[in-house]
Amino acid sequence: MTEENEKVEEPGPELLSPSTEASKPSVPHPVPPVIEKLRTVAGPMGGGTHVVVEGSGFADGCEVKLDRVPVKTSFLSPTELSFATLPRNLPGPVDVDVINPDGQRTLLIRAFEYCMPPVLTGIEPGHAPETGGTRATLLGTDLRPEAEVRIGASRPRVDYRGPTRIDLEIVAHPAGTYDVELVNPDGQEARLEAAFRYDGRPRIAQVVPDHGPLSATTRIAIDGEGFRTGCVVYLGGTRIPAELESSTRIVATALARETHGPLSLRVSNTDGLDAERTDAFRYDAPAGPRVASLSPARIPCGREHKAIVSGEGFAEGCSMRVGGAPSPARFISSGQVEVSLPPLDRIGWVDVEVTNPDMQSHRLEAAYELQGPPQLATIHPREGSATGGDMVTLNGLGFDRRCEVSIGGFPAKSTWEADHTIRAVAPPRAVAGAVDVVVTNPDGQSASLECAFTYLARRTPVITGIDPKTGPTTGGTGVLLRGENFDAVADVRVGGERAGFKSRGGELAFVTPPRGSEGAVDVELRTRDGAITVHKNAFHYSPVPPPAIRSLTPNRGNPGGGTEVTIVGEHFAPGASVLVDGERVAVAKVKDASTIVFTTPSGEAGAMADVAVRSPTGQQAVVKRAFLYDPRYA
Repeated sequence: MTEENEKVEEPGPELLSPSTEASKPSVPHPVPPVIEKLRTVAGPMGGGTHVVVEGSGFADGCEVKLDRVPVKTSFLSPTELSFATLPRNLPGPVDVDVINPDGQRTLLIRAFEYCMPPVLTGIEPGHAPETGGTRATLLGTDLRPEAEVRIGASRPRVDYRGPTRIDLEIVAHPAGTYDVELVNPDGQEARLEAAFRYDGRPRIAQVVPDHGPLSATTRIAIDGEGFRTGCVVYLGGTRIPAELESSTRIVATALARETHGPLSLRVSNTDGLDAERTDAFRYDAPAGPRVASLSPARIPCGREHKAIVSGEGFAEGCSMRVGGAPSPARFISSGQVEVSLPPLDRIGWVDVEVTNPDMQSHRLEAAYELQGPPQLATIHPREGSATGGDMVTLNGLGFDRRCEVSIGGFPAKSTWEADHTIRAVAPPRAVAGAVDVVVTNPDGQSASLECAFTYLARRTPVITGIDPKTGPTTGGTGVLLRGENFDAVADVRVGGERAGFKSRGGELAFVTPPRGSEGAVDVELRTRDGAITVHKNAFHYSPVPPPAIRSLTPNRGNPGGGTEVTIVGEHFAPGASVLVDGERVAVAKVKDASTIVFTTPSGEAGAMADVAVRSPTGQQAVVKRAFLYDPRYA
């Protein structure tokens, strides 16, 4: 609406007839109404806006027209009127007309404007620090001059730029997300929900890890809250690479540095708000050198030797002392230095010390051992079979882990147990007799014992007696051999079939395996070293007589089965089975050659069942109607 309103006064009747003025008596003329201003110059199209008209010459009973339409008017005084606007379909300015009862009137052109309600479409940027002090632009339509803007509880300063834009100067407000509200002078409102965020200061909760080496980069995680896109990280005042993962985590890289100690860490958001944590990350002081080992760990006395010192923290230019005396050293890496070991004559352990150029040092006590030649004192046992394989124990001093053992001039497989103990396996030897035993360390020094181990001639078993000499073809006969050298036996065969055996002193016992035919067979003994003793036709397999049944006790029982019956008879072979009415029973046990115990199956009440004993060779004995299924036992 324009600020220039036109006031038009229409002349009264007396002005239209000046000639009659002079012919009538002089009377005071009524004062015409004059509109000076409207206290409210705009309102919504829905009407209802209360408007106060200020001016002069208003008469009681005057009428107000708004856009030529009469409105309900309240006379307040000759200088004030009030009315309420009516609804209207179109926005825009309208005229206000005041007409006194005497017909005099005044018209204020475009005095009141019907306004569309405001609409907010956005605010840019949509956030600001909680301290305020930044600017934002509110966008929309039908924005009015002198409109009031609220963001949460704050009232930003307003700079009206037109019906579609208002510039705002953001003031301080607690952090959080808030609605943006606009109220036009006519009272019409518009709102953008949760459209603006006041950012609080970021907060650093922890830095993981909180320390790292000087010489390398360290990947660190910064946990906290309030981290924003575009934030930067400073460590000790120096910006470091950082990547925002979320509003609660930043992953950054602590760069290599020359000086150690703790540093503060600062996260700065793009809005100027930042968070700082003192002593957040510590650069560790470089660790001094540490000697872990020396290889080889054993050195022969009286010889100069090159060795590798292993450890960590070695610096180029480091120096070495061996046994307290300086020794030439060659830097290889931070974990290895080559050192020249002096040719010391004493036997025992020697310390090694490394010193870096920064004077940090470390000494490894007993880093290596100066050794004399090994000493071989005893060997046990002192004799064994010429076939080899006997385990012997060597005792002495100065045995190296990698030492080698020879017995009788041939290498022996050995196991180092301690610097004073070795276990070795005697190799085979073609002839019996005493031989030398030699232990040789990797440095070439050796120790020997002359004629320390004696190889015994191979022993052949001798059979002088066998009892019994006969047994059934079903096998299972226990046989006892008498003779010599049975302790060397590794295998027993009867008729070419292996038999289980046990030997003790001059006796050897075995059990005959079953055989398909009768007749005499050889008994053969084999030793571990391959010696074989054969006793020709030493055992005779005899035919198995058929079984015979003498009695059954009891001879009657429950038709439901389960009666335990004992069969007494002859020639019951191991593995014999029992049949009731031609069906093999599930439970039967041969206790000896004359006794079998079995459990009856179920049968028909009152029936008499046949009972048979069948040997493994198929021979059998049958007793007809031998068992009664007696219903009285049910």
